[in-house]
Amino acid sequence: MMVGAFGCGGLLAILLGVGLVVSRDEIRTTGAAQRSYTLDQAIAAWDTLSHLSITDSLAPPALPSWPTPALPELGTLVIGESRRGDYLPAFGDTFPPGAPERKTWEESAAQISLVRPGLGRDTLHQGFAAAGYRVFQARALFAAAVEWTNDGVMPNARLAMDSALSLAHGMQKSGALERLLAGARIERDAMVVLSRDTILAGGESASRQAAQRVAPFDRYVARVRQVYRLLSIAGSQAENIDDLRELIADSTLPLAFRNTAVRSIGLGWVLNASEPGLGIDSVRFAALRTLRGSGIPDSMKATIDRVMASAGSTFTQRIRLATAYRGERALLDWR
Repeated sequence: MMVGAFGCGGLLAILLGVGLVVSRDEIRTTGAAQRSYTLDQAIAAWDTLSHLSITDSLAPPALPSWPTPALPELGTLVIGESRRGDYLPAFGDTFPPGAPERKTWEESAAQISLVRPGLGRDTLHQGFAAAGYRVFQARALFAAAVEWTNDGVMPNARLAMDSALSLAHGMQKSGALERLLAGARIERDAMVVLSRDTILAGGESASRQAAQRVAPFDRYVARVRQVYRLLSIAGSQAENIDDLRELIADSTLPLAFRNTAVRSIGLGWVLNASEPGLGIDSVRFAALRTLRGSGIPDSMKATIDRVMASAGSTFTQRIRLATAYRGERALLDWR
């Protein structure tokens, strides 16, 4: 079991930090999102999206579930506050040995502790944390699993890895595309870790099996990321709102896709060149109100309510939301 203890303030700081710190060179290198999109780019994104088979694009790899052996009840894994207040090198293990980013990732293992049954610990539960936040949690769990393996504490190491995989599997069943994408990325990265660590994987055969799963998950992550990016780019311009609204009303499409299309309408102003400063185009919320009054599922109505409430009423509130949204998109788009 895993409990997060960053807190709401920590979560906002993470996403604001990513939104502010990721440089333009990094964005160009990784293919991550621009700050805003033109009308031509939004129309091109919609044209590509409208010709995709959404259901096929979001279909997971045809692979058996990764086995997670039953473990004795050890206690609860707790992710504590950062000792440095720095979570930005989330993919530090992808840097060369000795690099500052890799060292920071290795040190993040110290954030994970195991609370034995019957012992108290003050924590803050976050049942529906942002997708980007969950990626940071998983990377810390990977670091802890590797460190405990190196120290020979295998029950703890397997608990950390199993917690990351459970997180990944749960997110891939989510009704939100950004969470599905984060979950698929976490599972893909877990397979990379297991393919490199024979002991943690449970033997050479298991390590080879993990290695064979990396490529299918790479393709899956790429397909989901493409749909996620096209939706957000298409939603940046009001000219696409009517088309997106019709897509959302299509009950044959996956719920995760439809929920994220709602967000692309309601938060698309973030990626528009003028709306963050001049005000949100009224056509966005008008479209969402129309959708809410139609026969869509209650979960989608809740998504509409959250999106409309999140916009705030002041310029400062919009800027904070815009920065956090850009930060999460950059994180989820990280190669």
